[in-house]
Amino acid sequence: WYRERRERIRAAQPNPAHKAIARLAQHAHEFLLVTQNVDDLHARAEWEGYRLPKEKMVQIHGDIFMTRCSRCDFVDTGRGGSPEPPAPRAIYPSSGRLRSIAPTSAQPDQEQEEKKIPECPGCRAFMRPGVVWFGEQLDPREIERVENYLDRGPCDFVIVAGTTARTTLVGLLK
Repeated sequence: WYRERRERIRAAQPNPAHKAIARLAQHAHEFLLVTQNVDDLHARAEWEGYRLPKEKMVQIHGDIFMTRCSRCDFVDTGRGGSPEPPAPRAIYPSSGRLRSIAPTSAQPDQEQEEKKIPECPGCRAFMRPGVVWFGEQLDPREIERVENYLDRGPCDFVIVAGTTARTTLVGLLK
């Protein structure tokens, strides 16, 4: 499932809202984007050549392109691809419709390698996507980044968009 999500995100392009946020950030004296999105569209959005620097963005629900160990603290950012094998185009075409996965001329070893769950190079536990799943706690380091920003003084304005405002994140803004 995450292979398919990553492939679709890689194929997606930032929309006008992503670009508007980049434009706002470019002209703001102080700026912090706190997003629940786990994709990289905010990071890829440009306005007149300006891209939002990582230090001005908090992905409070994690980053789908990061992979972390399910046991220890090892994290792989995998920005060039992903530590998880990429989705085979024969199964996940860009149309979004699944094709037959009946045996083809593909090598059995290659098929097994594509299905293999990555292991941590340190402790050999399974690696998992770097996203917050339902019921999990938000990363305290990311919460601290938001709190530190808010503690520096009052904000002139806060824009809340595209959320029901019923998540833990709302508590940070009170």
